[in-house]
Amino acid sequence: MATVIKLKRSETASNVPTSSDLEVGEVAVNTSDKTIYMKDSSNSVITVANFVVPGSDPSYLIKSNNLSDVDAATARTNLDVDSKAEVTSKATDSGIIFAIALG
Repeated sequence: MATVIKLKRSETASNVPTSSDLEVGEVAVNTSDKTIYMKDSSNSVITVANFVVPGSDPSYLIKSNNLSDVDAATARTNLDVDSKAEVTSKATDSGIIFAIALG
């Protein structure tokens, strides 16, 4: 028989657990916001994952159809292309974690 594991959870929008709500390594989920939290070893509650509707947040990358759906003038002025090594270095140096939404 399967074992059911229930995480600490909230169904209230924008409700974020505090460090006193969780033990180090413990996970909590907000089902309304579709966000997963965890308490790290420095006793901070961090966001591990959150759901974003593709196209609703400009900080997320969205797969383009060969750039045919992007205005060429805007793309030329706003698009910087870095090598894989440059992207990895920038993300590693600044601790940035980013998500790619495929739509």
